[in-house]
Amino acid sequence: MNFDPATIAGAAALAASSSWAISTVLMKGAIDRCGPRAMNLFRLMIALTLFWTATLIVDGGAAAHAFATHDGWLLLGSGVIGLALGDVLLFEAMYRLGAQPAVALNQLSPIWSALLGFALGSEALVGREFLGIALVLGGVLLVIFGRHAPRVAPSRDLGGGVGAAADTAAADTAAADTAAVANAAATHAAARRVQLVGMLCGLGSSCCNAFAGMITHQAIGSVGVLPGSTLRMTGGAVALLLATLAMRRGPTDLAPLRALRLHRRELLSVLIGTCGGVFLQQQAYSGLDASIALCLLSTTPLFLLPMAVALLGERYRWWVWLGTLLATAGVPLLLVGNDS
Repeated sequence: MNFDPATIAGAAALAASSSWAISTVLMKGAIDRCGPRAMNLFRLMIALTLFWTATLIVDGGAAAHAFATHDGWLLLGSGVIGLALGDVLLFEAMYRLGAQPAVALNQLSPIWSALLGFALGSEALVGREFLGIALVLGGVLLVIFGRHAPRVAPSRDLGGGVGAAADTAAADTAAADTAAVANAAATHAAARRVQLVGMLCGLGSSCCNAFAGMITHQAIGSVGVLPGSTLRMTGGAVALLLATLAMRRGPTDLAPLRALRLHRRELLSVLIGTCGGVFLQQQAYSGLDASIALCLLSTTPLFLLPMAVALLGERYRWWVWLGTLLATAGVPLLLVGNDS
């Protein structure tokens, strides 16, 4: 049975999304413990070694020869924007907001890609594809914002006493409640600031990934999927390492790399999400328009949902499942008849 290139590329995009969902579950704890930048450097440096080993075995010096080409340098720049800057912002949003909201904000990439593509005149989408993008993104947003809000403890019933003792107790209770309200207000304001920074990081990550996706889409065809993936990983890893050294954060940010035996779970995350996911991502970019590829790559929250329920014990409202159905219905509209 033969499949057209668009179908293969679409399947690769969905496989990449699922691999990133698994990787998120495996990596989330280490991000909280070690910090977003340290764990992004951890995964990029390990993936860089694995990609160069694979490309030297399979394609010989193809990746090295691509350094001398214009498209090769575009892919290096794409890695700096998407894998270094974009993923640091994503990990920062994940650290501040949690995995599910951060991934959701990052899935706005297709919108930025479509707007930029139309502005530059590089992509033209038909009505069916617009409908597919709307269904997928609408479903993703329903999934993200359907988490049950934390329950607030109800106020205590302070029944009245008798005489002066009851009045004194009531006054003390009122003072304590006033202090508690002030503390709660301060805590709420601090939490809102943390959320605002997290949302800005998530939006920044989505913009970086959209721009990097369009660059990759333009350059990956002439270089090849495996060499192109290696060049992107090289750009991201080297840029992040240089930034770490420039900020004099080497001892802290390199600590996870010096203790590999303590990070077996995170090593598995790198193999599944960083190596497998990035390779599949490049396959998707090679066969689909950048905005359509980004849209299919934005379905990670749909794969993350059952994992969050089963493994993390999170609870979601009924419209989350509706969002899953809507996004699933939108996927075929992006694949059928795409001959880019």
